[in-house]
Amino acid sequence: MVEETAPKPARLDISSALTATFGCVALVYGFIGAAEHGWMAISTILAFVISAVLLVSFFLIEKRTAQSLLDLSLLRSRPRLAGLAVMTIIVGMHFSVLFLIVQYLQHVLGFPPLMAGLGYLPLSGTMFAVSSTMPRFIAKFGVRALLGTRGVFVAASCMGFAMLDGHSAYFPDVLVPLVVHAIGVAFVFTPGTVAILEGVPDEHAGAASGLPQMDQQAGGALGLAIVAAVYASNAVPNEITSGLDAAFAAAAAISILSSVIAMYTAAKRR
Repeated sequence: MVEETAPKPARLDISSALTATFGCVALVYGFIGAAEHGWMAISTILAFVISAVLLVSFFLIEKRTAQSLLDLSLLRSRPRLAGLAVMTIIVGMHFSVLFLIVQYLQHVLGFPPLMAGLGYLPLSGTMFAVSSTMPRFIAKFGVRALLGTRGVFVAASCMGFAMLDGHSAYFPDVLVPLVVHAIGVAFVFTPGTVAILEGVPDEHAGAASGLPQMDQQAGGALGLAIVAAVYASNAVPNEITSGLDAAFAAAAAISILSSVIAMYTAAKRR
């Protein structure tokens, strides 16, 4: 049994919670607004400026608050920062795939909503099967190797999705990249959580355990907003497939960035 740490009285860090929440909201709104109004629109620029001010304020408040919402000492670990960055990127690209592919299944292939949902069963099944093997993979290859590999799998799947057009079929054009994508995403949760929580002092275990969940929610919203902005900027009205190639190519490039981050961190540790 794990020994429970003694609880400590603390007050709610409301100012940090508000600046972090609304800073992220403004950032996501900025990317969404860029797709609709353009990157140089006043509303888009204003959203990014507000986001920057709020997020900088969040970190300044955290530095000066005795009982902070997030202990900034947790972010001094290079491997932990890399784990957070990689998880942010991959979860963001995963959310983007889920959103765009369901549009393709329904509006191009003509799947009804129920069949479109069932079309994701291979993804869920593959993720479940691969995730169950993660402890053995971590023991054999290490966390950083798995973090670097997953970006390659996700990028490969996105390049497969980028080739979808009005004449593609569910099998093999959607199914094969979907399974490859599931393998890559399955490499994110367990290894990523290990990288984030590894070496955390007992007194910070509670705060650190919330980092992966916060990371996934923020990364998912931000990643989807970015890829959706790329799609909207390249799409032709009433032609669902017209912006898919650019959107998935961008997602592939961003996914490769996660592998670069993981490999760079691993090199630094050696």
